[in-house]
Amino acid sequence: IFGNVINGVGHAIGYRNFNTKDSSRNIIPLGLWIVGEELHNNHHADPKSATFRAKWYEFDIGWVYIKLLSICKLADVIYARQLSAKEFTARYYAKASEAASNAAANASAAFAAAADAAGSAAEAARDSLAPKGRPLAE
Repeated sequence: IFGNVINGVGHAIGYRNFNTKDSSRNIIPLGLWIVGEELHNNHHADPKSATFRAKWYEFDIGWVYIKLLSICKLADVIYARQLSAKEFTARYYAKASEAASNAAANASAAFAAAADAAGSAAEAARDSLAPKGRPLAE
């Protein structure tokens, strides 16, 4: 049931710290009831992190659970983001935007080159089909 609540409510209402590709939203104060996925947009922005808090006022109950399990030697924290939302966005989303922009520019250049090559090939084919001494009508 928690998955349905998270994916239903967490993509419909709330606020966003990160401009992710999906419509995920943070749904504070439902954290205790849905066992820590209240920071759903933060989770979608950095899904590998054990902590989802990105702003000083966000309370991440899931991180509390993980720390308690870690203290009891029942869990190991492999990665927990320490950057603020602003720092994380600048570091990781700027790189992704730049890479997407470069890919789009490269694709446009490749398309233009392919169109030029196709035009040249069509012209060469037309010229090779023309009777000697007479060009084909256009």
